[in-house]
Amino acid sequence: MLQTAACLFTLAALAIQGPLQPSQDPPEETVTVHPVYSSAPSDEAVQRLMSKVGPTCCTSHEEGGCIECTLEVAVNSSRIEWGDKGLDDEDAVVVAHVIRNSPILMILHLGANAIGDKGAAAIAEALKGNEALGILQLQENQIADAGAIAFAEMLNVNTRLRILSFNSNRIGDAGGVALGQALGVNPKISKIELNYNKIGDTGGVAIAKALGVNKAKALRVLHLGHNKVGDATAKTIADSLRGNSTVLRVLYISTNNIGPEGGVAIGEMMRVNVEMQDLNIASNHIGDAGAVAIAGALKVNPSVYKLSLRLNEIRDAGAIAIAEALAVNKVLVEFYCGGNHYSQDAKQKLKDSVEGRPDREGRPVDPYAPTKGGRGPVPFNAPHPDALPALSLMERTVREHDL
Repeated sequence: MLQTAACLFTLAALAIQGPLQPSQDPPEETVTVHPVYSSAPSDEAVQRLMSKVGPTCCTSHEEGGCIECTLEVAVNSSRIEWGDKGLDDEDAVVVAHVIRNSPILMILHLGANAIGDKGAAAIAEALKGNEALGILQLQENQIADAGAIAFAEMLNVNTRLRILSFNSNRIGDAGGVALGQALGVNPKISKIELNYNKIGDTGGVAIAKALGVNKAKALRVLHLGHNKVGDATAKTIADSLRGNSTVLRVLYISTNNIGPEGGVAIGEMMRVNVEMQDLNIASNHIGDAGAVAIAGALKVNPSVYKLSLRLNEIRDAGAIAIAEALAVNKVLVEFYCGGNHYSQDAKQKLKDSVEGRPDREGRPVDPYAPTKGGRGPVPFNAPHPDALPALSLMERTVREHDL
């Protein structure tokens, strides 16, 4: 029998409120609710899954490697890596059985498969009573609104899951509304990834409202990039974060439809918010108005260390305002503003302000850390330890494509 690692997370006891009541009607669309499977899978279904995941598929934290996987081994594993295995809805039913019967499965990777709403519903049902799984990755599947709604119902009662990835699925406004309402009451989700979906302002506003009403203040990382949200979502996010009633530290809303109004709202929020550390609003349409508002915030903001304003239709007025802000701001470590429409003179002002900056005292903290702080000098544009190398500037001098 495979030895397993001790549980990495603590389980908090919390009395959960009743079923969520939507604060607004979802979009007019048909959402199919799929049946839930609770019985043990057949031998044929188990063999079908195992033939896909292959002979070396189960990973144990304690053992530090992979071993030949059987259903028994899977149920007794603390970590399972089943990404890119061609799993479909029928396989997801077997996965749900593993979740339901494993007391120690803490990390489950199911990305890059073909799991749809039916499979998502089975997994969500298994998670309702689960007290072990903390990280679940379902990116690059075929989950649409019905699957997201099933997960929202699960999040209303699950107090264990911490990190959930739905990147690159098919979730629209109905799923966004359900997830937003669930995030408003769930006490433990600290990171949710919803990049590359089909969420518009109806779903985006619901998710944004959750930031301001969740009493547990657990959510620290929200990824909502590459969707269809616009100014309404940006303004609601700003309203939720303006009062510092949340601990959100990482916000990705890049590649959406956010215009000057949304950019101005985000800038006004940054003047008073002291929690945000990493803001990516690249590939929108905030223009000079949004850039000037954000620049004004940078003069007083004490916490944002990483900021991307790339591809935002910013011209000279916005670029010069940012350059002036960088001469005052002592906090920013990583900054990206390339792909805009300012002149060479404005670009030179940006470069001069960047290259003349002193080292920042105090390294940015882990977004998940409960307290603030940090020690030691950090050169401007030196990558944060947790930053992806491909997104970080490795030299002191700013590269041309980043300005």
